[in-house]
Amino acid sequence: DAQYAQQTGFEQASDRDIDANRAWDFNTGSYNIKVGVIDNGIAYSNPDLGNGNFGFEGAKVRGGWDYINNDADPDYTETAGNSHGTECAGIIGAFRNNLSTGVAGLAGGDGNGNIGVQLFALKVGPVLCGDGTNRCLSTDRIIDAITEASVWTPNFGYGCHVLSNSYGSNQYSESMRSAIRTAAQNDVVFVAAKGNDNTANLNYPSDYDNSWVISVGATNANDQRAAFSNTGNGIDVGAPGLDNVRTTTVAANGNYRGFDGTSAATPHVAGLSALILSEALEQGIDLHHEDVEWIINSSAEDVNTANLPGYDNDIGHGRINAGRALEMVNAPWELTHQSVVGGTIVNTSGWFNMFLSNPGGGLASAWYAVRQHEVQRTITTPFFTGDHFTWGRGSNETTGWSAASPNYQIGFCDVVATTNTTATLRTFIYEVQSILGQDLGWRPTTAGNVNFAYTTLGTPCPPTRSIVENIARGTRNSAVLYAAANTLTASNTIQSGANVVYSAGNTVVLNAGFVSSNSFRATTQGCVNGNIGGRIGSTEQSSADHITPEVSGTHEENESVVAYPNPFDQTVTIEYYLTENTKVTLEILDVTGKSMAVLVDNGLKNKGAHHANFGGDYIKPGMYLFKLQTSLGVKTGKIIKK
Repeated sequence: DAQYAQQTGFEQASDRDIDANRAWDFNTGSYNIKVGVIDNGIAYSNPDLGNGNFGFEGAKVRGGWDYINNDADPDYTETAGNSHGTECAGIIGAFRNNLSTGVAGLAGGDGNGNIGVQLFALKVGPVLCGDGTNRCLSTDRIIDAITEASVWTPNFGYGCHVLSNSYGSNQYSESMRSAIRTAAQNDVVFVAAKGNDNTANLNYPSDYDNSWVISVGATNANDQRAAFSNTGNGIDVGAPGLDNVRTTTVAANGNYRGFDGTSAATPHVAGLSALILSEALEQGIDLHHEDVEWIINSSAEDVNTANLPGYDNDIGHGRINAGRALEMVNAPWELTHQSVVGGTIVNTSGWFNMFLSNPGGGLASAWYAVRQHEVQRTITTPFFTGDHFTWGRGSNETTGWSAASPNYQIGFCDVVATTNTTATLRTFIYEVQSILGQDLGWRPTTAGNVNFAYTTLGTPCPPTRSIVENIARGTRNSAVLYAAANTLTASNTIQSGANVVYSAGNTVVLNAGFVSSNSFRATTQGCVNGNIGGRIGSTEQSSADHITPEVSGTHEENESVVAYPNPFDQTVTIEYYLTENTKVTLEILDVTGKSMAVLVDNGLKNKGAHHANFGGDYIKPGMYLFKLQTSLGVKTGKIIKK
């Protein structure tokens, strides 16, 4: 792409970018993923957006609707200077590697037959603005577009997986919030611009329910918050949006131009969402819309850590890092869907009036007298080495509701506290009475029957590990830990100044070629979190709890499955070996055959060793079964909860 060097927000020598090149090592976008651009149309005549092709299978702009003129042609034909949707579309999906033409879209394909994601042009403007210009969008038409884009039936809807929304207002609209609820219930990733007023005032749709919307601010060429970018109110991430963007536009403007604002930042996140979903589709992983949001949040780069370490109100979790996000959808990272039943009421309100809106189930839309109860459940998370994350899955998954009013009676779950080994989940339930005083019971359920759905993501402790990379950390303050559940082998060099701990469950093997210029520690404490031996200085003696000179054996080449520790107290690991690539289902059953937890849900796994962790803190002591189902058959075994 001839102008790719000008897309410095994607990639540049200073690394003040989203690491797009690294992301493309994994995926460049799948045509099976649909991205809706709700804006003022897309000029599909641009050579990077179809060169005039539109509305058929294989076209970049696959379809859409002009909600202003009520026709099926959402082309942008208005004043060139007001072009906006075309710019957003190019950041998401402009053809990549296409005969040295123009720019690259983040999910724009590989130039070798794969043209990347489908774009849908949902034209909801221009309409007359309050300042007399003709560049605004229609709120009523936006609501129509969100609703129609989020659903799919043979006769209605587009079935988009991602919606990009580069617009905003300080005017709250319950109708628009209801439309975004439709998107959430249809598992659509909804991405919205934070706004360009340099204020912490509420801006919509970015500041509607946090679990439904990815709220995006803008960063500049120096990896700082752009001075105009709005702040606060649950902002999720920042993305390139000032002096670091080049994208498509209408031909009258020369086909390409720079593009600034949170309007530019938003399609970066929409494009990254499409890449994540493309990679998940390729791997057979079913992601909830909150999974996509939290992969993006968790992988973001904390570029302003010097002044505002951790999450902050300027750019949320940080500036997006597409490369790291795609890494986190691949091994050794492991994403698991889990759920637990039952929790404890920790806070109770007095009685107050709340409007409950019925989007297709539950109590009829009306005002009710309610008493709100906050329900929490602390769960044991799987063992992970290094960074690990836990988040809730609400809509269509958790049975508790949110604290929002009006309340839509759909699932909500968030995480209020974490440690290295636990996470505390939260939802809300209600005692409900009619306005006339009729007792309507507990809604949606009682505390003991709340189903908390949550996701964990991290790099699990592998059964075996081979260390070949040289270690030169230059620090002695805290140990660098390498861990394996069973056997760890090392044939590397530990350079002076490093501070290293090798920990395995059974054996640490030092192979030929292992050299240590510094003391180190080897231990059989197995998979443990953090620093297990305190500071190890270069003048101290190395210690070896269990070191053997022989080379560890290879895994037996037949399909096998084993559980350890067994019996277990809190967490049991199910380790299995596959002799070929296959789809896998792994679940925990009680002795009657009732499913207690699904650890792997029909996921595509490669040949080799795999494992999954089951945190059984919520089950009673006794005997349970694990069941591994692959294309090669079914294997079962017993596990004992102490």
